[in-house]
Amino acid sequence: MARDLSEDYIIGASATLFAREGSIIGGQAPRHGLGQPTGEPLELALADLLPDTAGEVVVSAGDGVALRLKSELPLRDSGVCEEHVTVTGVDVTGLYYYSFEGGVTVYSPEDIEVLATA
Repeated sequence: MARDLSEDYIIGASATLFAREGSIIGGQAPRHGLGQPTGEPLELALADLLPDTAGEVVVSAGDGVALRLKSELPLRDSGVCEEHVTVTGVDVTGLYYYSFEGGVTVYSPEDIEVLATA
């Protein structure tokens, strides 16, 4: 899948989110000023992500940007994905996955912090 680097982030029909260093998503800035690390992860809300027709979302924040995913839904399962391609054609084999009650599964190349209800 090709990335359009002219945008800070992309959320669209591919149900894939890419964030570049210094972008702002969900009101949280991953860096202060010009490249000074905050030490805090970039926080995303599960409810704000747009899954594809199979309920899958792929997120990637890029090198050096940690992600935190908050959810009102309980986490059902997590691990490393075996061979799988999403309905939008993204090969998520070997990525971390997080499956939530309600059918949404989030894939990420980086292990992310998940805050979910019990």
